Amino acid sequence: MTRRLPAVFAWPGRSAPGLQLVRLLGAAAAMLFLVLAGCQDPPANALGEAEAALRAAREARAKDFAPDTYRQAAVLTEDGRLEMARQKGRLAPLRDFVSADSLLRAATRTARRARDEAVRRRDSVDRLVTAQIRELDGESRELKRAVGESLTYNRLNGHMMKAELHLATARKFAVDSRFGPAQKELGAVRRELGKVISEMTAYAADEANRLAVWRKWVTETVVASKKSGGYALIVDKSAHTTYLLKAGRIVRKYDCDLGFNPSRQKLFSGDAATPEGMYKIVKAKSSGSRYYKALLLDYPNATDNERFRQNRKRRTIPHDARIGGLIEIHGEGGRDVDWTEGCVALSNADMDHLMQFAREGTPVTIVRTSDRWP
Repeated sequence: MTRRLPAVFAWPGRSAPGLQLVRLLGAAAAMLFLVLAGCQDPPANALGEAEAALRAAREARAKDFAPDTYRQAAVLTEDGRLEMARQKGRLAPLRDFVSADSLLRAATRTARRARDEAVRRRDSVDRLVTAQIRELDGESRELKRAVGESLTYNRLNGHMMKAELHLATARKFAVDSRFGPAQKELGAVRRELGKVISEMTAYAADEANRLAVWRKWVTETVVASKKSGGYALIVDKSAHTTYLLKAGRIVRKYDCDLGFNPSRQKLFSGDAATPEGMYKIVKAKSSGSRYYKALLLDYPNATDNERFRQNRKRRTIPHDARIGGLIEIHGEGGRDVDWTEGCVALSNADMDHLMQFAREGTPVTIVRTSDRWP
């Protein structure tokens, strides 16, 4: 006898309700498989491209030359990274990386634009700073030549040295594309050169005002020499030249060194300025001089004493200053640099020659410059 299974275990026929259930379960399983199989992968490549583009922008100094665009690219990259992380934290069927991918691609485009902007602007600033360096270098060279030919050298040399130092530092910053610091250094160069120009302008104006006096001294010395037929000396400080006159005519020129502060009238002892005025030799030292041979001048004369008194009254000199003395024309010169305490220094060979003609009573006129010569 064949045993029958209970109805609940019986395999349903084609028309049984159970077949429909099986079909539904199969369809659901197939859909789940398709969903699981079709889940999006995280846009890792897009993130890598965005990070690489941001790194390239950073290396191109976009932070300095395209800061707004670089900042936007950095924000987009971070937003894309956070969105990708957020989606990874969701259940697989619910993940959607479309927004993250869009943000990261936008970040890549923006970072590349930041890099391009930075390169263009850096090149533009580089050209500008290079041109400024070239211009200031030329101006510095011209001023240095002018200062070197002027009695104001010692006063202005400090400004020139500072300008050159700032210019060298600006060049180093420019080579490293540090254009902000470079331009600050160039600003310092302009300030120092401006001081040089200002002082030279004031000095030239002062010379122009005093030129008539110096011209008068020279003329009087020439006329007196011509009238007496004797010798006289004229020292032109700006030319660093001492002229020997005979009967009003120049018979010899000597190169000379001056006090190391030669661009001014001597005001007091220790200012290292060579005095300007009309003097006489009061003593000729053929031996026993500290500097080979020497001709002592009658500094201070009455004019120097009155100037000193007025300056002390106006308090334009130190309250404990002394007028000083011992101004000489002496040897050990020929150094091509102003180094004395206020004297006029000739080479020893020139002193030997001069001592044959100069003696006590010989007039010595010292001017800063003059435009009239016999």
